[in-house]
Amino acid sequence: MAVSKDRIDRLAQLEALIPRHAPVENCPDPGRLVDRMGKHYAHHASPAARRRAIQRDLEELVADARIEPVNPGGKPLRYRRLREDTASDPYLWDYARRSIENILAAELPAGQLDAVWQRMLEPDSGTGLDASRLRILSDSQRLQPAAIRDGALADVLEALTRAQTLVIGYRDAADKLTRPVIHPQALLQRGPRVYLFAMKNDEALVRMYALHRITSSALGSEPARKAADFDLDREIRRGNADSGTGDRY
Repeated sequence: MAVSKDRIDRLAQLEALIPRHAPVENCPDPGRLVDRMGKHYAHHASPAARRRAIQRDLEELVADARIEPVNPGGKPLRYRRLREDTASDPYLWDYARRSIENILAAELPAGQLDAVWQRMLEPDSGTGLDASRLRILSDSQRLQPAAIRDGALADVLEALTRAQTLVIGYRDAADKLTRPVIHPQALLQRGPRVYLFAMKNDEALVRMYALHRITSSALGSEPARKAADFDLDREIRRGNADSGTGDRY
């Protein structure tokens, strides 16, 4: 019997809420997940019935090797996502994109990006991002972020989440406009500026792209190359995230 599209969508959204990389205490349990997925189980008559229904879905994801319990035998069980290569799953990535857009719509009108990053880094945000790819450095000046073109931040975050290339229009400090294909590695905010660490075209050098200089953006068709020796913590220790330093483009 064919599995219904509603069930496929529900399982994909449930999987997207379960982080790939998180300490055990931050991995969600069925109670937390049913709170986030409430509308999908609202037709069940009682909280106990809703919990049993989501437990069946979690067991199916475990059987399909999409998630695993991180505390076997624990009460309650907590779960971590197993799949790293999910680029071929349109349901999962559609949910991740909608999660990104919902967070931006809720938090950006306040004018500060801090709340955006905090929401993105929550284990059950649906974005799959963690501190190895997204960071904000504290700054004593509470400055308004530089203006970023509508849609650019969502495109950058989706490319980073999916480990996918990004095709951008980019106007550098000399006012030269280029249209490279870039390979995102990590995103960093320092003060009012947001930078994307990425490689350009076939180059191996990781550069820092200022998001307010992106004039157009679209998700590419190829997986992003991963820089062999890139480490965000090391870049920060070296001062490459400080004003006026680093390989800026």
